[in-house]
Formats: sequence, C-alpha cells, structure tokens
Amino acid sequence: MLPLPYLTFNPPSYILQEGQQLIQEKPELSPVVRRKLGEIRECWQDLESTTQAKARQLFEANRADLLVQSYTSLDHRLHQLEGQLCYVDQGQDLTSVNKQLKKLQTMECQMEEWYKEVGELQVAAASIPQQGQVMDTVSERQAAVETRIVRLIEPLKERRRILLASKEVHQVGRDLEDEI
Repeated sequence: MLPLPYLTFNPPSYILQEGQQLIQEKPELSPVVRRKLGEIRECWQDLESTTQAKARQLFEANRADLLVQSYTSLDHRLHQLEGQLCYVDQGQDLTSVNKQLKKLQTMECQMEEWYKEVGELQVAAASIPQQGQVMDTVSERQAAVETRIVRLIEPLKERRRILLASKEVHQVGRDLEDEI
C-alpha cells in the first residue's frame, strides 16, 4: 500500500493501483472493480476539467478587475490634471511664463503617455471575453477616461495659446526696455 501523502498528489494512480491489486487478489470481483475504476477515472477527468475551467474564469475575472483598477487610476490622474488646468496664470514676467510653458509641456507629455496607456488598455479589454458585470464596469471606466481625455485637449491648447501670447507680450516689453 502507498503512503497517504501520495494520495494528495496523484489520487487516480493510487486508486487504480489499489484496484488492480484487488482484482489480482479477488478475480471474482473483477467486473465490479473495473466498472468502479472506470467511474473513478471519469469523475477525476470531470474534476480536472472543471478545475481548469474555473481557473480560466478566475484568471479572466482577475484581468478584468486589473483593467478596472487601471482605468480608475488613470481617471484619477486625469482628474488631477483637470484641477491643475483650472488655474491659468499668465505669468508676471518672462521667467514665470517660461516656467509655466515648461510645466504645460510636462502636462502635454503626460497626456500623450496616458493616451497610449488607454490604447494598451483597450487592446487588453478586447482580449477579455465580453461577459459579466465586471466587463460592464470596464466599459464604463473606459468611456469615462476617454471622455475626460477628449475634454482636456482643448484646455491644454487654450493654456498654450494664452501662455505663448503672454510670453510674446513680455518679450516685446523686455526688448523695448533693452532699447531704451
């Protein structure tokens, strides 16, 4: 007889060996034992396939949850950027305008990165089977993020326009001071 820990790693093998041993010891029970061994094999295969199916479902659900988290995080970052764009400082001098332009350039680069991230998330979302409440949540988060990105494009352009105009005014003022 095999040790019990072996049973936890390979139950069908253990049971099949025990069944074969029983058939050898008591041939008159052979038909019943063979039938039962067949049932055990069938049950084990069902258990394995069910376990694999459940593992796939859990994997897909986890991927969907991760997508929701990614979209939520991205939405939060976009919200923070929105808050930064609410305050428009035209700059009191050329130096402050240049600092504002540099900050704006950083924001624009962030937006480009986030736009690429949305594309990657869309690809990931498309590879997940479209079923369940989690996918509805993914779709909602995706739509919210895409809408927010589109809404931020114009304020970024407007801020750039204002800062460039302010820079031009300060530059002209500085040039006039230099000539006087």
